[in-house]
Amino acid sequence: MMNIINILLAFIAGVAGCFIGGTGTFVLTGLVGITIIIMNYCGLNTTFLQTYFANLILVPCIIFNGAGAATAYASSKRSDIKGFQTGRPLGFTKDPLVFLVGGIFGIIGYLLYWFFNQIKAPVDIGSLVVVIVAVIVRILWGHSKFINNEYIGQMSSSQLMHMFGFQIFLAVICSLITIVLVKMTGVVSIGFSISAITLLFGYKYPSFPATHQITMVAGYAYVQTQNVLITVLCAVIAQIIFSIFALYCNTDCETHFDPPAVAIGIMSLCIFNLL
Repeated sequence: MMNIINILLAFIAGVAGCFIGGTGTFVLTGLVGITIIIMNYCGLNTTFLQTYFANLILVPCIIFNGAGAATAYASSKRSDIKGFQTGRPLGFTKDPLVFLVGGIFGIIGYLLYWFFNQIKAPVDIGSLVVVIVAVIVRILWGHSKFINNEYIGQMSSSQLMHMFGFQIFLAVICSLITIVLVKMTGVVSIGFSISAITLLFGYKYPSFPATHQITMVAGYAYVQTQNVLITVLCAVIAQIIFSIFALYCNTDCETHFDPPAVAIGIMSLCIFNLL
């Protein structure tokens, strides 16, 4: 339900995302998701957490969008941060306009999220909103570098085979684990929440892989089909989409254009409408 309180909370979430950093907000999203699952298992009331945190303040398309947009804006004004460095908290900028941008894009994310829920869009709505906001942010502060042409043709065929071989292996393993977790709990997003928490390792080991695009798509596919092979195939396709988009449309570009959101958005649209 849209009301002035929710809009205000969305603004606060966007500002908070600036202080925490985009990656940090996503870790919190995962922690709250797992907390709700445990509380439900214990028979505890989760209405407050569900209403105000899981479905509002910590929805990535609100709090992460705020942080991502503010990072892009800060990068356009300063040389000591890049627009794609969404893991960095923005307190060091000491610029109220940076936090204002975060709050405004928190509201934009909320309004879009509310609208697409109202029309019951047959897609993962959170991912759709993240993609829409990323387009807006890139138009506003991306300047000229919309695609990283430096990567095109730079990798040899053996390097490409090695990279995609690993990505496919990762997708298969993570999707199989997700299937087990979904069967045990009945919660489609449990793998997504765990993947979000594991991004903590990225602070210590920058090469630690993001896997939430795999686990969310696998959760959707398995609940929709109850078929292990289809689920694994969907997860593999999601990871390939993620990898290609990350290389050409996000890495070293001037703003963050979330590859997991692109993969989840495309695959959820296919799963919800074709399977």
